[in-house]
Amino acid sequence: MKAEDAPPALGNILEYYRKRVDEMQKEREDWFEQLEKLRISQEDYHKLEWELRKKDEEIADLQQTVSEAQIKLFDEREQVLMLKREIADLKALSIEDRNKILQLVTLNAKADENQYYYKDMPLGNIKVECSIKYLSEVIAYT
Repeated sequence: MKAEDAPPALGNILEYYRKRVDEMQKEREDWFEQLEKLRISQEDYHKLEWELRKKDEEIADLQQTVSEAQIKLFDEREQVLMLKREIADLKALSIEDRNKILQLVTLNAKADENQYYYKDMPLGNIKVECSIKYLSEVIAYT
């Protein structure tokens, strides 16, 4: 023990212990102030908890939106693939039709008569212009 901490004479004992109790009380108050500074207030805690809840709801909404967008994207990709298949089928059918037209024209053509078909003309309006050898080029062009 230090000389300062040694209990005083019997007459000053009461004063010594009152002084020690006051010092301890002051030290205790200082510790509580520091503790209060570190503690988050109830209002701040409630505010942060509320913001967290709102952010969680927003995230859930955004995830739902993304999920719906992915489903729509998948459907659109399926539609595009279906249309591509349909286009390929129609192109093949168009080539077959042109070949059939060429075949029919060559079968019906007379040796001295030349026929020429226009794309936008009805079948009754046939214009005789060029030889049959150019007909395949005309059909392929249209």
